[in-house]
Amino acid sequence: MRQTTLVFVEGLPGSGKSTTARYVAGRLQQSQVDARLIAEVESDHPLNVGGVLHPAGDATGEELFQSYTVEAYIAESLQRWRTFVAGASGRATVNILDSYPYQNAARVLLQMDSSTERIAEYAHEVEAITRPLAPVLIYLQTNASPEALTALTHTRGEAWTAYAIRVMTNCPYARQRQLTGGPGAMAMLSAYSALLQRLLAESALPRLELDSCGGDWQRCYERIDQFLAL
Repeated sequence: MRQTTLVFVEGLPGSGKSTTARYVAGRLQQSQVDARLIAEVESDHPLNVGGVLHPAGDATGEELFQSYTVEAYIAESLQRWRTFVAGASGRATVNILDSYPYQNAARVLLQMDSSTERIAEYAHEVEAITRPLAPVLIYLQTNASPEALTALTHTRGEAWTAYAIRVMTNCPYARQRQLTGGPGAMAMLSAYSALLQRLLAESALPRLELDSCGGDWQRCYERIDQFLAL
């Protein structure tokens, strides 16, 4: 695993992706490895299609959905990936990507009401483009359930929950199915969770899947260290 120069950190919203990505970057740096953390929300993010319109941070994505077709989004995304890989190839720096390649690409395509088959094709293309960086995936398994959403509300507050509901329901997928409010967001999240499991099943990426990290982060960190041979 230590031959990689690209570490994906993924999972459902609230699974601990950002916390895990920061840990990986810090742990690599402790081990005298040059590491670059690319957070989900970052100015001039190299992979966010549409720049500030990309649905991350405070942006809900409504303007992006009006500006892009599915194929236009995919074309720009793949070009961004090619540019990113070209810049990273031949360098020793390990890039840690928070919420890629799924949350900020596959999830957006689902919101745009793309077919799951087209999203799966896109995911395969991303894996092929990034192969020169020997990418690996750390995936945080959590349940997409009303109880999980309630727990997130307690942790992150009502404002975050309201934002998450807007992100999940103000999109073509939700409007086409008349999904609104909390129940609509839950239905969207369940569809996204099912898509993630398909993408994982079809992925060729070497990966570490972690369960229930919220109850024992130290155990998860130890498994990450083992996975990355630290």
